Amino acid sequence: MSVQKINIVLFGSGKVGSRLVNQILKSQPLFLEEEKDIRISLVVNSSLVFIESESNKNAWDVTFIKSFEKERVANIVSYIHEKEFTHTIIIDTTKSSDLIHNYAYFIQNGFDVISVNGDVEKLSQKQSDEIKISSEVYGKEFFKLDNLLITSEQDSEIAFRNILKISQNLTQDVLVKQAI
Repeated sequence: MSVQKINIVLFGSGKVGSRLVNQILKSQPLFLEEEKDIRISLVVNSSLVFIESESNKNAWDVTFIKSFEKERVANIVSYIHEKEFTHTIIIDTTKSSDLIHNYAYFIQNGFDVISVNGDVEKLSQKQSDEIKISSEVYGKEFFKLDNLLITSEQDSEIAFRNILKISQNLTQDVLVKQAI
């Protein structure tokens, strides 16, 4: 079996996002032993996008962005499709309610979503239903933080464990497809 590339697109580069990046970078040798290449392909904050260098793994080029949230999200999704990222996981570590309204859109574009954003509880029932239905229709995972009384260390650990769950599911899917 060949090494399976998994692309992480991280929204939020604060405490939780930074801890998560460190966890992923420290764990990369272990992932490679399991034939998984988990890459942090994009890190997005309110005014910058860090894009992983194509020639140098774990090095990022910085791009300044000036656009409205909706336009920025659409541009990022277009970029992911243009670069043909495989097995993309969107991770929201922001503390903003802006991004949560895009979860169904991300799923509908073929991405798994992990949210440790406490504002996810502010989604309307209609939005929650749309995320659930989109996950089922598109075969994508959606994990969210259920306990709002946890520390930022626990937030990053929960996000990391969910990355592991998704990568396990991807591996199982590949094995099933190879068996058919």
